[in-house]
Amino acid sequence: MPDKKNIYALLGNHLRKARVGKGLSGNELAAIINLSQQQISRYELGINKLSLDKLIEIVIFLEIDIDDITSLISKQVEYEKGVCLAD
Repeated sequence: MPDKKNIYALLGNHLRKARVGKGLSGNELAAIINLSQQQISRYELGINKLSLDKLIEIVIFLEIDIDDITSLISKQVEYEKGVCLAD
């Protein structure tokens, strides 16, 4: 079974890169989507789970291709399957 923490961290890192690429601070994104800056930080660090609703809201705002996200997650799952099989 894939480590969910790794998936949340991978997703959060991707979202952070997209936010920074748009020239937004964590505070700015938080204000736009009605969250605290701390919550944005926790999402980006993979500490807190990101609901599908919030993920969609962030993806739309940051103009992220949802296929990129599903591809990242799929690659991580496949990697972890390979690691588990090798053990």
